[in-house]
Amino acid sequence: MKQWVLVVDDDVNMTNLVSMRLESAGFSVTTAHDAKQAYIQAEALRPILVVSDMQMPGFGSGADAVKAMRECPFLRATPIIILTGMDLREAAGLLPKDPFVRLMGKPLNWPLMSQTIQDLLKIAPGAAPAAPAPAPTQPPK
Repeated sequence: MKQWVLVVDDDVNMTNLVSMRLESAGFSVTTAHDAKQAYIQAEALRPILVVSDMQMPGFGSGADAVKAMRECPFLRATPIIILTGMDLREAAGLLPKDPFVRLMGKPLNWPLMSQTIQDLLKIAPGAAPAAPAPAPTQPPK
């Protein structure tokens, strides 16, 4: 059975960039562009990791998607990284306190994100061993 990482962002360029980085690290990636679609895909695929933007149109924010996923028994401990351009303290106040959720600011710090993925996959119950960390490279032009 394939193990998926779900990348969610209404900005197609950001979704593509994050997806390419994760795929180059050996992950299988699928994408969604709003919180509603993220929940539907997470429920169907049961990803080993979700990387989501905080502010998106439609069903709700990344925080709303996290809350909905936590109500689903088989998504309660899925590691989630929330990306945001918001003030990090303000964004943290919108998220539930959860040992498997991490908040990261934009622009992304790729070495930190790689380490965060490694750390989350080590502590998450039932998560697969982490793929090798992506090599720090320059973003595509």
